[in-house]
Amino acid sequence: MTEKKQAEGLIMSFLNELKNKLAITPGYIHTDRGGEFDFNLFRQQLLAQGISLEQGPPHSPQTNGVAERFNQTLLTKIRCLLGQSNIPISYWDEATRHASLLLNLLPHRYLQMNSPNDLLLERTSTIQLVYNIKQLVPFVVKVVIKDENPVSKVSSIGHSMKALKFEPYYNALRVLDTNTGKVKISCDYVQLRSVTSVIMRKDHGSLPESPIESQYQPVTVILPTLGKSHTSHPNQVPHHVEPSQNNDLPLSPTSKSVRQSEQYTYIPFYDTAPRNISTDVITYKQAMSNPVEEKARQQAMKLEYDLLMNHNTGDLVPYPPNGTKARWVVLGNHQEHMIHYYNTWASVGRNETFKVMLILVITQVFVPFQFNIETAFLHGEMDAKVYVKQVKGFEVPGEESYVWCLNKSLYGTEQVPRMWQAKLVEILGELGMHSSRSDDSLYLNNKRTLFLHVHVDDGFLIGKLESEILKFLHKLNSKLKLKYQRHPTQHLGYRLDWRTDGSVSLSQRDLIMQLLRDNDMEGSCGVKTPCNTNLLKELEAHTQPNVLFAVNSLSRHSTHPTAKHRVALKNLLRYLKGSCDISLCYSKPIRTDNSTLTGWADADYANNCVERKSILGNLITLCRNPVSWLSKKQSVVAQSTTEAEFISMNVCAKQLQWLTYLMRDLGQDIEKPLICNDNFGAVTISSQHSLNSNTKHIEIQYQYVRDLVVKKLLEVRQVGTDDMLADILTKPLGIHKLQHILRQLHLENQGGVL
Repeated sequence: MTEKKQAEGLIMSFLNELKNKLAITPGYIHTDRGGEFDFNLFRQQLLAQGISLEQGPPHSPQTNGVAERFNQTLLTKIRCLLGQSNIPISYWDEATRHASLLLNLLPHRYLQMNSPNDLLLERTSTIQLVYNIKQLVPFVVKVVIKDENPVSKVSSIGHSMKALKFEPYYNALRVLDTNTGKVKISCDYVQLRSVTSVIMRKDHGSLPESPIESQYQPVTVILPTLGKSHTSHPNQVPHHVEPSQNNDLPLSPTSKSVRQSEQYTYIPFYDTAPRNISTDVITYKQAMSNPVEEKARQQAMKLEYDLLMNHNTGDLVPYPPNGTKARWVVLGNHQEHMIHYYNTWASVGRNETFKVMLILVITQVFVPFQFNIETAFLHGEMDAKVYVKQVKGFEVPGEESYVWCLNKSLYGTEQVPRMWQAKLVEILGELGMHSSRSDDSLYLNNKRTLFLHVHVDDGFLIGKLESEILKFLHKLNSKLKLKYQRHPTQHLGYRLDWRTDGSVSLSQRDLIMQLLRDNDMEGSCGVKTPCNTNLLKELEAHTQPNVLFAVNSLSRHSTHPTAKHRVALKNLLRYLKGSCDISLCYSKPIRTDNSTLTGWADADYANNCVERKSILGNLITLCRNPVSWLSKKQSVVAQSTTEAEFISMNVCAKQLQWLTYLMRDLGQDIEKPLICNDNFGAVTISSQHSLNSNTKHIEIQYQYVRDLVVKKLLEVRQVGTDDMLADILTKPLGIHKLQHILRQLHLENQGGVL
């Protein structure tokens, strides 16, 4: 229905169908006194057939409980179908038809495990459906439809589409063409073997060819919980290694052992977007089942296998006695701590370090290079014995029972990140580079003329001489295979735009657009503020500092969101849509007094209405370019606005000190850092040598800023409220002040400054 007033005609059509096909005329119709049933013509038509209209009291849905519960049952199934199908919500009508078909075809315990359809067929032979539950195609499963008008005689005659539902009373299928968005009807279709189920299992076993009842019983979308399962696997073979025979067998959904070993996360529909449930090939048998792609997949697997062998990844040895079974990455692994691995921790690059290095490129005329290390994880050397089965299709003839004893870390093993980092530190040490004391991911040479920032397998290298950089890259390339470029345009998800005036801008437009697509808001209209000041009084990415406060506010309610939180989230996504072209521009300061390291500390007193805790916001700039920002709830309840501001200054002071050490490692002499705050009391307390009756209760951990000021390692200065840049991190702002702060932070649009 497009309008409620259409309900009258549909009810009359349903009554006529009951009368003509089943010879049944109901005696009563019970409604909830809705306006769509309160028409004189409707009453007259019912009276003409001898049907009484019963109307419950207004605003009392419990008196119409049967219909209300059925609506909820139908709505729950619709949510399940839409949630697991990854199709736009605009096709809810197709999901509704499919859900109603399921309710009619599936057995029900209140009908003695008979389906409504079976009961109707037993009562009369007038209704004859040509399909049953065994022929029912799952919702949006991939099917191939024959093309009646191919482009040429040798072109493909089949197109992959998604099934929606059967057409009533004849064996035809409604399908969705994902390329055009059109719904078609076809009798000539073939269902593909790979079926996406409502329940995705950890063991990646393929699903039955024909759907079964229990696959459609859950009332919510169910996805596997992230994390390693320590329970036994259904197809695990203890004490020996042999080719698995049941990887492609259907798993019984009623098996008690399977249910006990699985963990599920139940996701409510109202705060979820369509999920990208992967249907990629996961086993060798499935990869070889498609004759069209068999040759290409075989070549891809051979290329990867040869690459592993060239790196001396492992030695083929007989299976050790009393050994523990392990698998290749595609099937997961069952490594045990302190037996097959010891430590897994490995440092990753800090984004503040990368931004500081970018500012040095702009202000100190450093030359930037970026490189990527191919197959980085395969260079790490194993620190424990791990055995894996031979790859299907690549078994060594005559030694099929042998297993690989790994020499190098393989993708998916627990210790692979740490082993790779250890190997990288060893190689960089041979080339004269050592890690910084301030950041493990920052490496520098003894002369401090080369600086390297590493994030897993991506490196950002700067230096004063291009010849020295190229010499280092050639040496590194002799040990590790690299791909490098000068003035990179992409790094760590950032899009870099090097401008002719010497500045550089950072943006993450691709990430924003992906976020909008995942939430089905790609076509939404943009707004100019991330927070609705009338709505987000008690609510709260690292992509842009202007959305950090809004993201933190919403994150506090992620476990129990309500309707108003969903509205606030949509407003934030709409703001991202309108600001996706905004980039963070780093430029050389015009005035020499702007070249210092400056922190901006602010707090919103008692922002949290439940815990009465304050919100702190810190922003740190280098040469007036923002490099670090933070917005979070304070861990203690501040007694006053002054105390809340003082706590915020302490948090800012710690980050300033770390950045000071980092700049010294980068060969830069930093003058006394500066903290700006707009509260006179907090500025006064920070310069006092002793505590008084108003400040003695403040915890010791928040006295750090006073110690730095006394030692003359830090300067604290009061600024006006209108000049406080950290306001954007502590409270929702109006459009005029928001744009003023964005201009101060060098957040620019493609068409110019905001």
